Amino acid sequence: MKAFCVLGSPRQEGNTAKVLGWIEDELRSGDYAVVRLNLGNGVLSPCRECYACKKVADAPGCSQDDRGNSIFLEMMTSDLIVFASPIFCWGVSAQLKALLDRAFCLLKEDERLLLAGKRMALVATGAGAIKDNLDLLVPPYQTFAKYFKCKDVGTLLIPGCTTPDKLNGDVEKRARKFGRSLV
Repeated sequence: MKAFCVLGSPRQEGNTAKVLGWIEDELRSGDYAVVRLNLGNGVLSPCRECYACKKVADAPGCSQDDRGNSIFLEMMTSDLIVFASPIFCWGVSAQLKALLDRAFCLLKEDERLLLAGKRMALVATGAGAIKDNLDLLVPPYQTFAKYFKCKDVGTLLIPGCTTPDKLNGDVEKRARKFGRSLV
């Protein structure tokens, strides 16, 4: 089994990365091969809505010369996709949003969805509370998963994140439990 974990944080060693690391540990313990993509280093440009991808039937087919097509191929060949992002102005990071927008290339003209049947999860961290803050990330994520006919296997929301070294044992327990639930 293969898990593709997408870290949407601009900080590769921040709160979200630390929480995702605990989840990845549990996935590895459950016999998953884990591949992590760090989107924070600018590997993906936004969608140009050029529709070139619609001319390619069985692959992403994006015309942009960045890592987009290889990222989408990783997603297509994975059994589990985990999106992880800090909250930014009541949404996912710009880095993750660019990936989600570019997933348009996985919807083909004949209405085939190249991610159909994939298991998908969301992990979100933020300094504030869950209510009217982190919980606002859940409906767009669920809509994305539903639209692409993926199986939503869960959401983990971690409030009160200030710095990675201040994440307590309870956060680690919750992250590891969530990781085990994905196996």
